[in-house]
Amino acid sequence: MKLLLLMIQFFTRIPISIRMEVNEKIFGKAIICLPIVGLIIGSINAAFYSNLLFFFPSPIAGVLVVLGNACLTGAFHVDGLADTCDGIFSGRNRERVLEIMKDSCIGTNGACAIAFDFMIRAACLATLSESHVMLALIVAPIISRTMITILMRSTYARANKGLGSLFIDNVTKKNVLLTFLIGSLLVMSVMFFAANDKGLLLGMMLMVFNLVIIFGYKKMILTEIGGMTGDTLGAGNEICEVAVVLMFVSLEKWAVL
Repeated sequence: MKLLLLMIQFFTRIPISIRMEVNEKIFGKAIICLPIVGLIIGSINAAFYSNLLFFFPSPIAGVLVVLGNACLTGAFHVDGLADTCDGIFSGRNRERVLEIMKDSCIGTNGACAIAFDFMIRAACLATLSESHVMLALIVAPIISRTMITILMRSTYARANKGLGSLFIDNVTKKNVLLTFLIGSLLVMSVMFFAANDKGLLLGMMLMVFNLVIIFGYKKMILTEIGGMTGDTLGAGNEICEVAVVLMFVSLEKWAVL
């Protein structure tokens, strides 16, 4: 429970006023709770969307739930997406890329990344049927929080340590595998509840699809800057969430869902 509360405090703006004495090593163990944090975030988003439908048509409800998600998470990962895109797409050398990523000012690439992140999410939610929106809202954060632990199994790109190093320097292969198992079980359970045996296959497809994406993304980042930072972890989270909702739209279009 202590590990779960720590991860909720770290990755969300859910008010938990419990003070805990922790050391850096505990963050490596706490990653096993990230899929559960994703489930909590997804459930809150789904409940919010369900209530919004009483007052607004589904496209408006979709936009508002994207806004609500940003408020719930403090746009924590969105900031990482913007910084990562500003640096990686600057066309500079490794040292300059890391400097740009650390700069608090947002550039054109970062602004475009945020705009497309929000627009794609809102467009997908507006396209999906209401029941599939609920399912996507729950599953996407579980998968994304599971997948970023794969990025954590790396080296920290900077000499000066930041928040991301709390995870990157302390995760073990065992805890990453355990986290992936927990995340997979949660996704399969949610999908089975929604679509029975068919849901199990779809859940597997979602996990495999995002594995391909996260390993491709990881290879790109390691090639560019030789390691991970908190910003690149956040960007990975956003990429996976968007990938999930896009896949839901594709599956619905082809009548697979």
